Amino acid sequence: MREVKFRAWNKITKCFFIWDITMGFQGTDAVWEDPEQFTGLRDKNGREIWENDVVTWGYGDTVVRFGTMDEEDSSGNEYSVTGWLVADCSLNSDCEVIGNIHEVPQGKE
Repeated sequence: MREVKFRAWNKITKCFFIWDITMGFQGTDAVWEDPEQFTGLRDKNGREIWENDVVTWGYGDTVVRFGTMDEEDSSGNEYSVTGWLVADCSLNSDCEVIGNIHEVPQGKE
């Protein structure tokens, strides 16, 4: 079972506060962005991959999101997949976290 934990970006101090489901979190919308969830995945360096992280891999850079994506199998049957939209990153040894939407990734300024 994956570790369930969250983080929130503080707009004033410009840093994250991280907590797990055993801890409560109380913050005001004026200071904190919406909570983001740990995906349970790690990049090639062992770094945790979080919602709203920017990762680079064989298909370019992408922002990690939770949602639904429509797919088609080899027979042409359409289906929907719900989950972390970068889940295939865990199968790719080149996957690397390069930043997040709150901080400018290095080299992307």
